[in-house]
Formats: sequence, C-alpha cells, structure tokens
Amino acid sequence: FHIPSVGKKFLKFDNKLIYLSDHKGDQPNTPSDFCMILRKVLSGSRIREVNQLRADRIVEFVLERKEKKIKLIFELFDKTNIYVVQEEDIIRCCEEQQRRKETILRAREKYFFEPKEYDFSNIDFETFEKLIKESDKKILVKKLAGDLGIGGIYSEELCLRSEVDKNYEGSESSVLKKIFEELENLLSHDIE
Repeated sequence: FHIPSVGKKFLKFDNKLIYLSDHKGDQPNTPSDFCMILRKVLSGSRIREVNQLRADRIVEFVLERKEKKIKLIFELFDKTNIYVVQEEDIIRCCEEQQRRKETILRAREKYFFEPKEYDFSNIDFETFEKLIKESDKKILVKKLAGDLGIGGIYSEELCLRSEVDKNYEGSESSVLKKIFEELENLLSHDIE
C-alpha cells in the first residue's frame, strides 16, 4: 500500500496474523495464480474501510476502484483464508475453497460466515464461565482459542498473564475468574 506522507507499506498475512510492515520480505520467483488475480483485481484500488466482523477473527478491507466496491476478507482461523468478494457478496476468488456446513465457499458462491452467539469483547463473567465449563475441548487454551474465539496467540497470552497453565483441564471458578480479569485487562489496553 502507498500511504500519503508515510510511503510504501506491505500488508503481511502470516501465521494467523495480519499486520503492516516496512519490509517486502522474501518472494517466490513466480507468483501464484491467486496472487496474480489479486494484483489484477486490486491494482489502483483505495481502501475505504477496515472492519473486524463482530469479534470474530475476520478482517474485511473495503476497497474502491472506478466506483466499484470490492471486499478483501481475511479469515484468521485454524484454516486461514483470503477471499475477494464483489457486489452482493459473491466470491470472485479465494486462496482455498472452504467447507461451511452444507456449502463450499468458492468462486461464484455467496460469501457468508456464522457469527458466534456472543462478542468476547463484551461478555460477562457468568457467560464466560458457562462457555468454558460447557466446552467439549479438554484444555483451557483450546477452550479460549476456539470456543471464546480469541485465537491461540491471545489465549496463550491470557494464560501467561494470569499465571494459569495453558494445559489446565479443570473449571474452578477462582481460576476462571483470574483468566476473565486478564481478558478484561487485555481488552482495556491498546495492543503494542
């Protein structure tokens, strides 16, 4: 991206993270077909919005080119993916096809995601405790990452900050309260 008064920045999508960098990094000798399509579709576009869909690990860039809007959607789940979505939420292309219930998300299909019932950034302790206790996963870090929906990196950070073993298999209220308090602390500060 070219940012006025800043210069060139590179959007990195790696290891379930998305961030801006000053460095281009290593590039393959031959770009993938998906990369070539991205260049063709996005070249000359301007970013109009950047959104996180609810509190899910989905980042949506709304771009505009010649008065047409295009969405570039990054899913930061276990199976990361990128979608280029056109008008009426129809997928133009994606890095990989994904199965969602009875549908396969692929080119010429409608893009959709199923939001979680709650927003982890606005959850009370009782709901948090119930969610963790009713999880079908065994260890705490997986319950936080998957069921709470904050991903592995932040789940491990919460365990580290609350001094609770990430492989903890119990559900004592006192332990969950420590994790919940650290979640509130984490959400109340800017990420550095």
